[in-house]
Order: sequence, then C-alpha cells, then structure tokens
Amino acid sequence: MFKRFCLGWVLVLCLTTVGIAQPLEEIGLADFINMALAHNPALVQSNLQLKEARLKQQVALGATKLNVQVGSEILRRHIQKFSSGYPLPQGEYWDGRFSLRAGTYLPAGIKFGVVADWSDRYVVGTDYKFDPFADEHYQVTLQMSRPLFRATDNLSIYQGVRGATQAVTQQELNHVRVEQQVRVEAAQSFYGLWKIQELIGSLGKRMNWAKTQAELLEGQVEAGLAHRIDLQEARLRQRELELDLNIANQNLLLQKEALAQTLSINLPDRFVVHPGKVDRSTVQEFIPLSAISPDIALAHFQYEAAIQALQQAQDQGGLQGEVQGNISDDRNWTIKVAFQYPLFDSRMTTNQLAVAKLQVEQARSHIETTTFSVQQRKAENMQRITNATSRLDLAKEGLVLAEKRWKIVQERDTLGAVSFGERYSGMEQLEVSYLRLIDATIEYHLSQLHGQIH
Repeated sequence: MFKRFCLGWVLVLCLTTVGIAQPLEEIGLADFINMALAHNPALVQSNLQLKEARLKQQVALGATKLNVQVGSEILRRHIQKFSSGYPLPQGEYWDGRFSLRAGTYLPAGIKFGVVADWSDRYVVGTDYKFDPFADEHYQVTLQMSRPLFRATDNLSIYQGVRGATQAVTQQELNHVRVEQQVRVEAAQSFYGLWKIQELIGSLGKRMNWAKTQAELLEGQVEAGLAHRIDLQEARLRQRELELDLNIANQNLLLQKEALAQTLSINLPDRFVVHPGKVDRSTVQEFIPLSAISPDIALAHFQYEAAIQALQQAQDQGGLQGEVQGNISDDRNWTIKVAFQYPLFDSRMTTNQLAVAKLQVEQARSHIETTTFSVQQRKAENMQRITNATSRLDLAKEGLVLAEKRWKIVQERDTLGAVSFGERYSGMEQLEVSYLRLIDATIEYHLSQLHGQIH
C-alpha cells in the first residue's frame, strides 16, 4: 500500500514539473494543522478575545485589593482689597494641599479606607502675621462600610469579579471549540488535497500507459497484427485521460486557493502531502483530547450563571441596608445605618425574579439535552470508526484482487489473447481499486480524528 503512495508522489512530480525540476516540499498532517492554527482568522480573533477577558478579570480582581491614590493642589491667590466678607487681607498667597487615599476590601466584604489630608498657606512679600487660615492643617480619617442583608459573594464588587471570571471561562470553552473546528477543517482539507494528489498520480499513470499502448498498436496495425479499432480506442482513452488529468490539476489549484481564503493556509508552489500514520496512538497529536466536552462544560457554566442571577434578583427584591463608620485622628467619629425596602415598583421586581427562575430551568434542561447530544455523537463516532475500519479492510482486499486480475490479464496478453479494451479494463480496475483504498483510508483517518471530539 505504501509503495503505491510513494509511486503516486513520484507521478505527481513527473506530471507537474515544467522545465528544470524544483525541490518538492513534503507537508505532513501535523504541519498542515499547525499552519492553520497559526494563521486562521477565527482562531486569531478567539485568542485576542481570550486575552481581553483575562485582562478584564485582572482589572476586576484589582478592585478588591489595595488601591492607593495621591493628589496635590497648588494655588496662587491675589487679594486686591481687604473686605470684611473675605477673611484674607490684601496680598499674595500660595495655597498647597496634599491628599492620600488608600482602600481595600477585608474579609466578609467590608470596605476599609484611609484618607489623609494636609494643607498649608504661605503669605508672599509681607510681614503681616494675622491669617487664621495660614496654619498648617493635617487630618487622618479611617472609614469602613458594609452592605447589610447580602451574602459576600453577592456584593457588587464580587459580582464584578465573578462576572469577569465567568467571561474568561466561557471564552476558554469557546476557544477550545474554535480550535477543534479549525483542526477538523484543516484535516478534511488536507485529505482532500491528498485525494486529488493521488487521483492525479493515477490518471497520469493510466494516461502514460494508454500512450505507450497506442504507440505499440500503431506498429502492430501496420504489420496486420492488431485491429485498427484497438488503436482508435487507445487514442480515445489517452485523450479522455489527458482531459481528466487537466481537470484534476485545475481542481488542485482551486483547492489551494480556497485554503488561502478559508483557513489562511498558503501552500508552496511545489508541495506534496504525506498523510503518515493516524490511529489511536497518534491521533491526539493532531486533535488533543479535552478533559470534558466543551459543550457540556459550557452548559454547566450557563446553569451556574443562571443560579447566580437568581440570587441577585432575590437580594434586590428584599430589604437592603448599609452600615458606615468613620473615625479621625482628632477622635471624632460617626456611625451610620441606612435601610430601604421597595414598596411598589409595578411588579418589576416580581417579574425579574420570575424571569430568573425560568432561566434556571432552561439552563438545567439545556444541560440534559447537551449531554444526550454529546453521548449520541460519541456513539455515532464509534460506529463511524467501526464502519471505516471494515471498509478499509474490504478496500485492501479489493486492491489485492485487482492486482491479481491485472497479473492474469498481463499473462494472457503475452499470448496475444487480450484486446486493448480488456487490457484497459484491467488497468482501470486496478487504479480504481487503489483510489477506493485512498477513500477508505481517508474515511478511517477522519473517523479517528472525529473520535477525539466530545
């Protein structure tokens, strides 16, 4: 079988080389898939979206950690005329202010902050001493606050973190799905190229054989050893094969152009695809097996998001409140407790809660249907592998029988008991059996690859 593969590559080289032979670049399935992964626009976009989601997650997490801000003000003031309504006398002043604010979230969702302010005033070009606002001023205040009647996870700051984390998880699952899709599409395109390549090799072999037979028949017809109809049929078959070969080469070019558009794979001018070995021991190299089906994982993720949305809707419809406390370095302090409860909102809160409950039920149902669909797909893939294996075995047997039949035809031909039509039929049957083996091999390889996808 592999000898025939090598023969097909040699024929492609012979049939497509014009002038001086150029080096032939061999491309394997792994190389082909890697080219698709490196340049595919959908995958590149998915990578960018994943990076964006992770950056937004870091932003959300940063809001719960220590944040420190500093600020300063410098003001030049000119007082032209002293006024009883303005406590500063005539003159020039510099006012300066510096502030520091630090904040973070403590366990249980307590927001803690420190505010420090310093200010001073400097009188320019005068010895005037009376200025009640010119003294240096410094104050430090500690602040704490915490919403009431809400679980820590349902506080707005942690809702933002959870939403950003969920967005990362969802994008990771989508990225796995996009990557799997690109890998499968690349594999299918690869085998499509291989099929055309082997067809070109087979047509070239048959065309050269028909041409050789036509040349032999010309001499035999002149010597009266063959019928002219055999010569006419040989020339006809030669022209048919030349046409088929041209069409196959055109299809190869179209396939190459299509790959540049759909998968962003730019193949070299001189290339040959080499399928290599694809079975259970090597298939993970081409399509890595994920720990869980992305579809099932995404369904569970959507269910968890619906549960969290329901909890938020329940919190928003009940009693809400907040406690705040401040204490400064001068021992002044305040404590504030606030409550609010929605009395009437035209049933908006009730309807929002009903919508959230329906979304939970829909998400739960979606898990069941997705799980069933994935299990069914697994069963179909296993059946596909079984059928492809049987078909591959039958194709191998068919090629062996075709080779034996062709050998019989050649033996009869040495005795002069075979017409050109019979010789061509035997030759064509051999090549068709070989192409059937190629089709069966492709189906077997693709079934193995699809078996990796949950």
